[in-house]
Amino acid sequence: ARKSPSAMSGASAIRRVLWLAFGSFAVDGFVAPLRAGNLPSTQLFHSCDRRAYVAASGSLVGFWALQGPEPARAKSIPDGQGGKAGQLADLVPIVQLQRQVEQAGTFLKAGQITDALALLRREPALRSRKSFDELFDRYSERVSAKTRAMNSAAFITYYEEVRYSDTRLEDKEPTKQALQYQRRNEAYLALDNLLAELEYLQTEASASASVDAADARKYGKEAAEALKEYLALAPQEDVEKARALAAG
Repeated sequence: ARKSPSAMSGASAIRRVLWLAFGSFAVDGFVAPLRAGNLPSTQLFHSCDRRAYVAASGSLVGFWALQGPEPARAKSIPDGQGGKAGQLADLVPIVQLQRQVEQAGTFLKAGQITDALALLRREPALRSRKSFDELFDRYSERVSAKTRAMNSAAFITYYEEVRYSDTRLEDKEPTKQALQYQRRNEAYLALDNLLAELEYLQTEASASASVDAADARKYGKEAAEALKEYLALAPQEDVEKARALAAG
């Protein structure tokens, strides 16, 4: 029988607590002594950390025992669309979106609020956050196995970094995927703010009130800049080809 959402969320919460407990005990009772080099294998259960180790083992057994169907939840990192990243065909709609944003900025400079809003409302990628993310994730670099592993074990990774100042697993410079993800999010935030501001201005204009489009122009500029920086991460030869295809 299918579990109710409330039952699934309760079991999920218990699993999270046990996993955090296991991670804490494991690092304190097992990983830390090994790092210090004072826990020979023959003395595992005679060490001063024996209780912590046993507690960690018990937590792990409890964690496994409570495993069950996980409820659907939002992803914290993109996973692409299953195809190959960096395809020219997937770059074209991003270039088209950039053109729409630039045209909306031109309308705003001329005080044409209604035209700018109508233009952006016709853009399929702006109908929902999901459609916007999918547009970019089809082209963007896929998340590496290392990033996925660190994201899945975020608690232990963070514990190691804070307690031992061990940042060897961290990338010294942001990866291309991380930069693409950041620019995508910046573009969405700016465009979401822009649409909300344009809808407000249109309501004010309908009430015969004077409107100030300064904030709308600011959001439009931020969106255009984020899209420009995203496209700067792509091979410029591909960007030019995508522009030609979008114009044709």
